[in-house]
Amino acid sequence: MKWLLASLLLISAAADVSAQTVTGEATATIGASSDDVQVAATQARVFGQLDRFRFFAEGAWTTSTTRPDGRSSEAFSTAYPYEGPPHVMDAYVERRIGRDRVFGVVRGGRFRTPFGIHDASDYAYNGFLRAPLIRYEGYWSLTNTLFEHGVNVMVGTPHLQGEVTVARPGDVSEDFRRRAGADVVLRAQAFAGPFVVGLSHLEAQGYDVEYASGRMVFTGVDVRWMKGGVQLRSEWLVGRPWDGVRTSGGYLDVIVHRPFMGPATLVARAETLDYDVPDPAYADAAAGVSLGTRIALARGLFGQVNVTHRPAAPYGRNATATDVALTYTARFGR
Repeated sequence: MKWLLASLLLISAAADVSAQTVTGEATATIGASSDDVQVAATQARVFGQLDRFRFFAEGAWTTSTTRPDGRSSEAFSTAYPYEGPPHVMDAYVERRIGRDRVFGVVRGGRFRTPFGIHDASDYAYNGFLRAPLIRYEGYWSLTNTLFEHGVNVMVGTPHLQGEVTVARPGDVSEDFRRRAGADVVLRAQAFAGPFVVGLSHLEAQGYDVEYASGRMVFTGVDVRWMKGGVQLRSEWLVGRPWDGVRTSGGYLDVIVHRPFMGPATLVARAETLDYDVPDPAYADAAAGVSLGTRIALARGLFGQVNVTHRPAAPYGRNATATDVALTYTARFGR
């Protein structure tokens, strides 16, 4: 990890001198939930272009209080781990090859597992304060804390793209990491009018837990549609976190921001997940709904409120919870 941090410092220093663009961001979030959890988070990012290369780096330091009953909470489980030391999140360099109808992009470094709708900006503090069930730790699906150390190659046109990732796990969760070994992620994505449709397939090492063996295999489809200030997005996946079990599930998000709404954006989610194992005592079926809003309070300052009805924790009963957060982002650079 030291070589990675050193490389990022050198890139940033060089970028100040010769980059065509370089931008920095700092984000701070505080939040509280009726689940008896309080959180604080900060992220720092630097991104831009150095000669013919683009770079992106992000670090995060997040923490949360422990519930009085000692149980974990899903609150604020969007795109960052709320435990452990500060983490290097994304840290990669990429180069685009070709600028006509057919082009390619080669990326190397550390980046989020490119399966389905996976970018941090798709989940973190954008109106939803909890990750979907299929992307939350403890439900034995894919989590938003899965990262890769490796190379991603994308080739395509403005309407159709395909990519291949060959890497090793670089997960940041303290409790839900995959075993060391090789990963392969395949993804295709098509654009047609207001629609974006993707198909993903992942084969990787399973989660590093003592009762599991075998590889993780998941296949998923994702769809996005946007028009007139309304966005619909959905993911559905099926597969296994290791041999002998099966996980399937998905969600539908509705995001609305119309001119008459002023500074407010409304968000809603419906979701489901099934985790099947030979022993019914360890199987789990979960479903939930969420309704919330994100409001621009001032330049760079946003307030968010969510009401959710879903399991309070894996293998738990559905409960209603209210989450509230304030997020401030400052941007600097050129």
